[in-house]
Amino acid sequence: VFAAKLWQQKSWQILIITLIGFSIISCAIISTAETWWNKYYSSDIIPMTKIVNQSGQPLLIVEKYWRSGWNLYSINHFLEPKVKIKPLIEGNMTDEISGEFSNIYIFNPSKTLQTKLRNSQKYEIQPVYNGESFEMMEIKIN
Repeated sequence: VFAAKLWQQKSWQILIITLIGFSIISCAIISTAETWWNKYYSSDIIPMTKIVNQSGQPLLIVEKYWRSGWNLYSINHFLEPKVKIKPLIEGNMTDEISGEFSNIYIFNPSKTLQTKLRNSQKYEIQPVYNGESFEMMEIKIN
């Protein structure tokens, strides 16, 4: 009886130590990853911010519809301080974009905004990133 209880106690100790060990290994792997399975949208944000950060004086325009607005928090974490962010409300490009920026990017533009920009005489757009969840385009001023 005593040997059986001792064996049962040792089995539980080995199980607990094994679980703690796997937990530590899991934390170490997760902490070094840029993104993880539960951060599905982040897999697109990181390469997009790398493109923006490589520019001299970039402007990032973010159209404020639900997916873009919420992901602005994630984007901001990876952007360098030199990057200026301009929010757009419902595709309304009434403000003039000054020529002080080396590159002008638009994060995840709606189809409506893309159509407006393509039909405009002032702007020309071209895709620079097309991911699973998000896309980014560069705006050239004519």
